[in-house]
Amino acid sequence: MSEQEGFSSRRLVFVVAAAASLLVLASLLTVIFGQTRESALAQSQAGLDGTAYVLNRQIAQTFAKIDVVLRLVVRDYPRFSALPGAAANAELKALLDTIPESQSLRIVDATGRFRFDASGSLPQVDISDRAYFRQHQSDPKSGLVFSEPIFARITSNWVITLSRRLNNPDGSFAGHVQAAINAEDFSRLFAGINRPAAEEIIMLDRQRRVVAHTALEPAALGQAYEDLPALETDDGKLFSREAVGDYPFDIIVISSRDEALKTWREKILAYGISIFFLMLLLVVLLYFWSRNYNQACTIASALSQAFDDAEHQARELLDSVPDPAWLRDRNGVFVAVNAAYLRFCGKSRAEVIGKKVYDVWPARMAAIFSARDEQILASGEAIQAEGSHPTAGGTMRHYEYELTPLHDKSGGISGVAGFARDVTERQEAADRILFLLGHDTLTTLPNRLALQSTMAHAVAEGRSRNTLIALLLLDLDHFKGLNDTLGPGVGDRILFEVAGRLKESVQEKDTVSRQSGDEFAILINDCGNVSMVALIAERLLASIRRPLLLDGHDIALSACIGISIYPEDGDDVEALLKNADTALHAAKAVGRDSYRFFEAEMNSVIGERLRLEHDLRQALARRELFLDYQPQYDAGDGRMLGVEALLRWRHPQQGLISPASFIPIAEETGLIVSIGEWVLDEACRQNAAWLAAGCGPLVVAVNLSALQITQAGLSATVSAALRRHALPPALLELEITESVLMRDTDRALEVLSDLRRIGIKVSIDDFGTGYSSLNYLKRLPLDKLKIDRSFIRDLPRDANDVAITQAIIAISSKLGLAVIAEGVETREQFEFLRNNGCNQIQGFYFSRPRPPQEIIDEFRGGTPGNPELAAPEVCFQ
Repeated sequence: MSEQEGFSSRRLVFVVAAAASLLVLASLLTVIFGQTRESALAQSQAGLDGTAYVLNRQIAQTFAKIDVVLRLVVRDYPRFSALPGAAANAELKALLDTIPESQSLRIVDATGRFRFDASGSLPQVDISDRAYFRQHQSDPKSGLVFSEPIFARITSNWVITLSRRLNNPDGSFAGHVQAAINAEDFSRLFAGINRPAAEEIIMLDRQRRVVAHTALEPAALGQAYEDLPALETDDGKLFSREAVGDYPFDIIVISSRDEALKTWREKILAYGISIFFLMLLLVVLLYFWSRNYNQACTIASALSQAFDDAEHQARELLDSVPDPAWLRDRNGVFVAVNAAYLRFCGKSRAEVIGKKVYDVWPARMAAIFSARDEQILASGEAIQAEGSHPTAGGTMRHYEYELTPLHDKSGGISGVAGFARDVTERQEAADRILFLLGHDTLTTLPNRLALQSTMAHAVAEGRSRNTLIALLLLDLDHFKGLNDTLGPGVGDRILFEVAGRLKESVQEKDTVSRQSGDEFAILINDCGNVSMVALIAERLLASIRRPLLLDGHDIALSACIGISIYPEDGDDVEALLKNADTALHAAKAVGRDSYRFFEAEMNSVIGERLRLEHDLRQALARRELFLDYQPQYDAGDGRMLGVEALLRWRHPQQGLISPASFIPIAEETGLIVSIGEWVLDEACRQNAAWLAAGCGPLVVAVNLSALQITQAGLSATVSAALRRHALPPALLELEITESVLMRDTDRALEVLSDLRRIGIKVSIDDFGTGYSSLNYLKRLPLDKLKIDRSFIRDLPRDANDVAITQAIIAISSKLGLAVIAEGVETREQFEFLRNNGCNQIQGFYFSRPRPPQEIIDEFRGGTPGNPELAAPEVCFQ
């Protein structure tokens, strides 16, 4: 063969090899360009899906929160309907404060007129023409009803309303309760989502009416969205559509394909220009090749380098994809992978290229990957999948996979291309949202909504298996006082500790839930019998009683429990909750640290108590409360030294009501604070009036409640009352029970020291009935001890009472404290006390509690009241 023929042969081989290389390069780039394009679109679609998912969850949570409040109003409507307007409005305001997502909370009567409103004022608007009102009116089972987007007549803005039907006791239509969400709140929520500028978000109801839209004017709200069908056929748009939970709304998130492919096109343009110039260079090189072999060899070297550069650029293009990407042939052998895939599997390129999937991954994962490849090779269709597995570093991550078949020139399937997208953060955020929807953030216990769902399932299972279910509602005793005294931070830690104790006290199959504040619910599945439930209740109370030390505070806790049993006390969730709450009120009425099972008679008792509580809230404003005064005498010469102010309530229908009936209600509801301030002011006013009338000086004794002691600024309140009536501080004595002092001695020391600095006398009421430790007597700034009537009643016959009374008198004498005995009703009691050194006497033997004018008459008379007239009558101490 001549040199020319050899040159021609080598040139032909070179040309064929160069053309083949360019063909392979072009094929590889075509696949890569196609895959990266699909990846860019998929990433954009995933972003739209994520945005729609998050909005769906947030809006569904908002609807669920508002519906809980609506259900509460429906449940309590019989009580609401009996309240005066101001009181009902105030309770609605308290409920509205728990759902800031709603701009209003109103109750509408059966005529379409507003009856109660959380704002405190009733709009003079008739809504009987509204579709949602007519739906409630005509359908007793209407449930939760959403309005169409409407322009509110009251607030002059676009809203959607959520409402539930209210029934009279006979089941007839009584109206409905409604809340309203400002449509602008949805738009602000959409605006706060991190999204590309070209993206738009729409919220539609099931009639395709616009509720909120990021791009439309307010005038478009409530109008039909006509572009929805076009989205499904518009190749220029990407969109995601998510239903809002089980509610009649959809979230649609839209973006353009051009925006999604913008970065991809920029890369393709850059690489396309590079390939064009490479091909042009090849043509020029081939031309010079034909003129000179040596020159051609030099040029061939340059061409080889250029090809290597092109291959390097192709690899760089594949590596620029942030997600793992790979190509495998029909036999499962890796043909190409990017850098992200190498990090994904924790291997080098040499350990992957040319190897099968079982050589790269553990057997379990390799089997999953191979099965997907075989599915694509068999069907010829692309698939999407999800899965969680550990990375090379050992951390568990969640991925979305996209797998596409590769075709050769003849159209046959030559392999599989794949991408894996790490969506761990999105999945964790979604899981967190789902967790928060059903759990209390402080204790991580299931919340009220989760409990109702669990109860519904438990009731259904109990019905099918004919088993008993117990619901226990637990409420901590006097937690508000602890929270006010120790601060909300310590209060939160107490609740967290209580949650842990409750979980430890029940079985894993049972449910412990935090309802609100310091109220917990315990659901006992398949509880066997009532005796077992009683044992569980006792175990729960015992766990609460265990000593708790926080920040140097030795905190004594107790609780009350109300219990309802399925099916005896109700066959649905609402009945069990209502009856357990009734039993809880009964347990609280008995006292601290107790539990009660529901009994049908409780409803009337609790109803009477609620009516009494309602009337008591009005009693102060209606001037139904007044004070009687029981004189206190010097045991030696019989002089009147002072009086004790005793609270009375004359009910307009029931007459005089015993303090034993209404004072516990006032303490439990917190009304005792405002009532106590009135008692203090009235006692100071009356004493100043006596002094001005020449009757005195007398010391007036006023009882302080536990809640008043915990209130900040007590000394300022007392000082203001003294200044207002120009009463000398030495003529006021404040009585505090021993148990209140011992609940938080440090706080009591601070409060009593402030009062003593003002010049006010301080005494301990009911002394001897509290704690056995007397250490606090030497620490607290006190003036007087009052011996409790329980030790006086059987004097001088009972030897134990004699010993206790003598000991208290002796302790007082040693500590320099005055001592007064209350409840003295006989001459024998009086003579024993006087002979044993008791300083002062109070009781029916000398005088019953009297109105202010009788105190003046007796003081001017100069002697105690006639014992004959002071005998016990219908009069409450």
